[in-house]
Amino acid sequence: MSDAFILTSMVNMCLDAYKQEGISLPHLFRQAGVSLTLLDNPIMPLTAANALFETALALTGDETLGINSGRNVSPTTFHALGYAAIASANLLASFRLIAGFSYGITDITRLSVFESESGVGFGFLAPAPGMAMHFLGLDAAICMVARICRQLQEGPAIIREVHMGRPHPRNTRPFEHYFKAPIHWHSDRFCIYFEPDYFLRPNKHANPFLIESTTKAAQAFFDGLVGQTRYTHRVRTSITELLHQQDLNLSHIADKLNVSERTLQRYLSDEGTSFRQLVDDIKREAARHRIET
Repeated sequence: MSDAFILTSMVNMCLDAYKQEGISLPHLFRQAGVSLTLLDNPIMPLTAANALFETALALTGDETLGINSGRNVSPTTFHALGYAAIASANLLASFRLIAGFSYGITDITRLSVFESESGVGFGFLAPAPGMAMHFLGLDAAICMVARICRQLQEGPAIIREVHMGRPHPRNTRPFEHYFKAPIHWHSDRFCIYFEPDYFLRPNKHANPFLIESTTKAAQAFFDGLVGQTRYTHRVRTSITELLHQQDLNLSHIADKLNVSERTLQRYLSDEGTSFRQLVDDIKREAARHRIET
């Protein structure tokens, strides 16, 4: 698979919310032109996920579907990684762990812990045009972050502010009610900032004896998940980040990934693609996005 991807269990998280809204999943997939058999794969092409999000929006007209989608996160959404996050000492450890496995969750952006004057936050930079996800998926991802906090910690999440890397919807009140904090729209990222002390508060199910085994299980799962297409996704992500730079070339990407040019060429060839093909594909996607928006 050379297409950008998202973890299928995260798409299922959204689909569960759509079912609660009365949407028939077979009808949704038919209308979107997406095969139901994709749910049998652990990762889903971004193009297919976007088609489902866009069709769900067309069927309901509800721009806030992402909020309910984010509420459906469970430990199994991230497979063994979810249990490792639960067992971690505090939110900072949990989110750093999740960020470390970003490569297996999606390749459209990187999950990160952010530290700034706004406090300590967790989220992701808004994806570049060539790898853009529909806003319903992005909303679900950031709302999921708040839900994870509420699952790991006693009491409500102490959110200082929220950054949303997209235009504000017609009705912002459901988001304000959900986060109970100021929201900054049109940001360069999707991120929830917390009070620093909150990030260091012990998780209610922290268990140091489970960390090693669950982290090893997560490592085995995600390494096998991305499998032979791992370098395609990593190179695609790097190209997207550097697309507008003058010195975008194979040597630059190889240095970034800490491999030789020859080795990287061989990896990509083994995966059925090439550096030039990936650059051309991403440039076409970026141009199409500019036309559509």
